Amino acid sequence: MAMEKTTAEESVKNGDEAVKKDDKKIKVSLKGMKISKKTVKTAAYLIIALLCWIAILQYATAQKYEVIVKVAQENEEVSANMNADKLDYGVVAKGESSIRFITIENRGKHTAYVRVLKSGDISDIMEIDATNFTLGAGETHELELTVKVPEGSDEAVYEGKVRVVKMPKLF
Repeated sequence: MAMEKTTAEESVKNGDEAVKKDDKKIKVSLKGMKISKKTVKTAAYLIIALLCWIAILQYATAQKYEVIVKVAQENEEVSANMNADKLDYGVVAKGESSIRFITIENRGKHTAYVRVLKSGDISDIMEIDATNFTLGAGETHELELTVKVPEGSDEAVYEGKVRVVKMPKLF
């Protein structure tokens, strides 16, 4: 069986997919192929929905630390409770501060983007040294969380959560 040689132009005339070289530029012709605006919109919505779903999943599976701070008078005895799953600052006097640390580790094979979020009553009195950073594969970062109780604070128990969200760095 003999094979016929056809040029790209002949293929285009016949309605086949072809590559045409013209002044060192490569042009691809796909005769008859049209993509509607509706298809493009649908694809865009699906991509956005998928990215939102991934973000929600990452947030839901984030490391969560419950935070408890009891604010007391300036001259009251200060105590601290150390827990692995809680950031319990114990009793912190007005005008004083207390520090806790969380070690964050990237056990994956790729660089990860880390976002640290705080919520609840503690949001106004807590400072976090780094809230957005990247960790290379196998790297660790010691996160410093400082509670500073202002002089005029009410005697109360402040509660909240700290979430550490890790996502693969795509770019």
